[in-house]
Amino acid sequence: MLGVCGTRTEGEVVRGPHGEGPTLHPAQIRYQAGPTPQTYRRAPLNADLHLLRAGFRVVVRYDPGNPRRVVVVRTQKSFSPTTNLVGGAALCVFGVGLMVWALV
Repeated sequence: MLGVCGTRTEGEVVRGPHGEGPTLHPAQIRYQAGPTPQTYRRAPLNADLHLLRAGFRVVVRYDPGNPRRVVVVRTQKSFSPTTNLVGGAALCVFGVGLMVWALV
């Protein structure tokens, strides 16, 4: 797999995973890569690790030596740091509320 190295860019899922008979085809993404921006439409190497539906925006990393090798870093459905911070603060407030309620 490509791993964490590579050049970062944005793309879009153009076709979600689908099956034709016993064959299951992975999702395909469209992204621009290379020194002269060329549009590629490829199945990412880690397509089975992410929920990829048509129309989702994704952040990908591609190998500069071979732009056809691409992995998905995150999707629009991934949690952002802000979401995690708000969720953690809400849990803390909930815990303090339970403690006060138990003491009353």
